[in-house]
Amino acid sequence: MSDKLPNPFQQIDANLASQSHTGARRTGLVRLLFGGAGTLVVAAVLWFLAREGYQPNPIALMMAAIPGAYALLGVMEAITGIPYGQLARRWDNLKGWQRGIYGTGIVLVAMVFIFLIMVGVVVPLLHPS
Repeated sequence: MSDKLPNPFQQIDANLASQSHTGARRTGLVRLLFGGAGTLVVAAVLWFLAREGYQPNPIALMMAAIPGAYALLGVMEAITGIPYGQLARRWDNLKGWQRGIYGTGIVLVAMVFIFLIMVGVVVPLLHPS
């Protein structure tokens, strides 16, 4: 049957591959800026609330992490120059042991980064001396 429709994922991959690395990096930087601005707004609100005696519950803190996650998505796109969807497909095509090693490395780097941000930024804001 010659009228067979192409696989939708093939079309998506073709569209993503046509986007240049510069375009993906620009999109990543825009996401980083908006996510970073949102993170700063959330941090300012939490700082103000902490000064007023409010201790945020875990649900509020999880909601506050959303702009930060968006910013990290932007960092990933800006560094790699690859749109998130295409990068996710590349990740899925790795062998299991490769995902295990890369995933463990990414988690360790993220833990160090989060620890440094908590000690250097969040704790001094919540508990000023």
